This record gives sequence, C-alpha cells and structure tokens, in this order.
Amino acid sequence: MNQRLRRSPPDVVYTPIDVTSTAGVYAPTNLAPIREEFPLNRGSDAGEYPRDKILCEDILMKMFSQSGFPATVIRPPYVYGPNDPGRRLGDQDYRLFGIFARLTRGRKLIVPGDGLAMTHSVHVDDLATAFAAVPGRSEAVGKVYNATGPEAITFNGYVNVIASIMAVDAQTVHVEVRDYEAMLEDLAPLQASEIFNYTWQESPVYSNEKLRGELGWSPRYDIHDGVAMTYRWWLEQGIHQQPWDFSLDDRALAWLESDSGRGTG
Repeated sequence: MNQRLRRSPPDVVYTPIDVTSTAGVYAPTNLAPIREEFPLNRGSDAGEYPRDKILCEDILMKMFSQSGFPATVIRPPYVYGPNDPGRRLGDQDYRLFGIFARLTRGRKLIVPGDGLAMTHSVHVDDLATAFAAVPGRSEAVGKVYNATGPEAITFNGYVNVIASIMAVDAQTVHVEVRDYEAMLEDLAPLQASEIFNYTWQESPVYSNEKLRGELGWSPRYDIHDGVAMTYRWWLEQGIHQQPWDFSLDDRALAWLESDSGRGTG
C-alpha cells in the first residue's frame, strides 16, 4: 500500500491500512441481507472475538474522524479455501476440512437443529481481491465493507453440495436443540465448536453491494465452485490420507444413542 494521504495535523503522513474485522460483529436481526450500517452487538452476550473486533473498529474510526487516519475495515464471514488456518491440522473443528475428513471416512455429521440455518461464507481468494481493491481508492478511507460470497445456503444444502463434489453419501444426525444443549452440558468441557462449528441458532445473510458498487469488486467463487476448488487442493496435498482424531465425535454419538439422547434423527 504505497498511497499516502495527508490530513490534519499537517506534519503527519499516514500510510493507509486495510483491517480485517468480522461479520460476526453484527447484532442479531430479523432482517436480511445485513448491511454495514446495521447495529453492532455490543451486549454482554457477544463473544470475546467479535467484541475485540468492535473495539478495534471503534479505535480506528475515532482516529479517522479526529486526525484523518486512513483505515478501511473489511468484514468477512466464515472464510474457507486452501490453507484454511483453523487451529491445527486434524482438529475436529476445522469446519470445511473437518467435513471433508468425516465424509471421506463415512462418518456421521452431527447437526444441531433441523439444518435449515443459513451459512454465508467467502472464498479466501475472493477475500484477497477485496483487500486488493482498497489501496489507491480515496473513497474507501474511513469506510467499512462486507466481503462475502455471492450466495448463502442452508447447512443441509451445504452438505449436499460437498457430498456431490466428493461423490459420497452424507450421513447427518439432526439433534433437537434441547438435546444438543444437554449433551454439551453432560460432556463438559466439550465445546459446541468441536462438534459443529457453523451458525445454527441464527441465519445471518450479508450484503456485499457496497463493496461491489463503490470499489468494483466481485467474488469469483460461488459455493459449488469454491468448495470444488478447495477439495481438489485438499486431495492434491494428501490431507485426506492424514490421521484425524474423532474421539469427541464418538463421545457425542455415544451420548446421542444412549437413553440420554432424545429426538435425534
């Protein structure tokens, strides 16, 4: 980013920066799609990660308003693609890679609720081009943009797309919410993200029209093409042959199949 902007005080020259926030900063809403001006979740129920992102945004926007500090904030939802950072290779809560690994081995996918909650994501290459669209654009300074894929999909639909690309049959175990919560309580310190690391209590869908309209950005990958590209990379890297630890899945499935588990299907 070699563009330099000068504002008050006159003897200070700032280098513009792009900052990664998260679409998780938004407060729950009954409206869709979620636009950049929607309220942020500043309540006590917000997670630590989005709270910290909001704090960073507040600091940067205050600096912009007071001294012209040239920051641009990008808010992506779940990011997927090659080299998915996750936590470490083999962790169950590796999202898309975890689904690949389970389906490769014919394992069941545990899904809280009916699977109709919407999932909105963005391919990592599309997120990269969103950041690349900012430098040199004075109209982006002091702005916030959602950077999302072109479509959202239910989790059931997501699994169907993945299974079709992998040419396998997916086995899903839908768990009623009360049973899922009871399972997590009984199997503590098991975390929900270690079994199902996607949105299931809400269905957030985000607008990317501001980024498209103001900076001419457009995502290349829809869900099918993005997952297919990522799966090819997964195979080429030999990750499908690496060991995965599904002991937490086994504990959860054993609980669901016991007398304690009710309403699964």
